[in-house]
Amino acid sequence: MNMFDEFETEQKGPQALHETKPDEVKKAVCVSIYPQGGEGECLVSLEELRRLLDTAGAEVAAILPQTRNAPDSRYGIGSGKVEELSEICKNTGANLVVFDFELSPSQI
Repeated sequence: MNMFDEFETEQKGPQALHETKPDEVKKAVCVSIYPQGGEGECLVSLEELRRLLDTAGAEVAAILPQTRNAPDSRYGIGSGKVEELSEICKNTGANLVVFDFELSPSQI
């Protein structure tokens, strides 16, 4: 058994967070933060993320940008955006949230 087989075995075990059915289409919400004046770079990054999700077979249901100089220490985005994200997921049926910035272990 090589390391890839071990990884697949681990992912299929009781610790897997979610199993994807072959015909299941993931609906994603893309979340991004950017500093004041960084809208252009943010849009380029989100477009790349949209293409990656499309390649992976996911549908982008919504994009949720927020102007922030740094990620919120608790959620990555502000608490108001967390509530907005929750509503977007409920209203669109999104079952995947993709952050366009690095999350800390406590934010995951």
